[in-house]
Amino acid sequence: MFFTVKAGLPVRTEHLGPVLLNPVNCARDVSLCPAFSWAPIPGTTRYEFTLAEDPALTQVIAQVTVPTTAYEYDGNLNWNTAYFWQVRAIDPIVSEPSPVATFTVISKGRAITPSSHSPPLPAPWWTWIAIAIYVALVAAMLALIRTRPVCDRSETTDADHISPIINRPMNALADLKSTFIEKVKGFSPSEDESDSE
Repeated sequence: MFFTVKAGLPVRTEHLGPVLLNPVNCARDVSLCPAFSWAPIPGTTRYEFTLAEDPALTQVIAQVTVPTTAYEYDGNLNWNTAYFWQVRAIDPIVSEPSPVATFTVISKGRAITPSSHSPPLPAPWWTWIAIAIYVALVAAMLALIRTRPVCDRSETTDADHISPIINRPMNALADLKSTFIEKVKGFSPSEDESDSE
């Protein structure tokens, strides 16, 4: 099977270019020496990375071949400047180049520090309620310990430790038992049998 290609028509490969991951397209406040990464293309063993100062990638700053899906620029880029980058697979099959992505380096006055990069979030309102409940419980336990009478075990018996609330039902049961016993003792079957006859 033979075919011809007319002059002027673009020819594209069947393999699409890599998907750029980091820094994301149009990212701002990127480090002076950024780390780049992209999604892998199955079976690819080498990639060509290009970093440039213009979208057409003619003012190239770095063009390297790497065996992985990441590259860390070892120089320092200019403060508050836009840069452009692109990646393509080159081995074993040459792919389409990825779309050109851009990013802007951080301004000189805005250095990245842990405090300015990610400010701490305020505590949620329910955290303060939980802390207040905990403090109230601890205060109540301390107050209970201080007001609890100290007993000398040598002078008290186990009966002295039973609370009046527990004693009440026990006393009521004892009264009921004694009443029942008295009724049983007062009941004589011979009298009931003679009454029924």
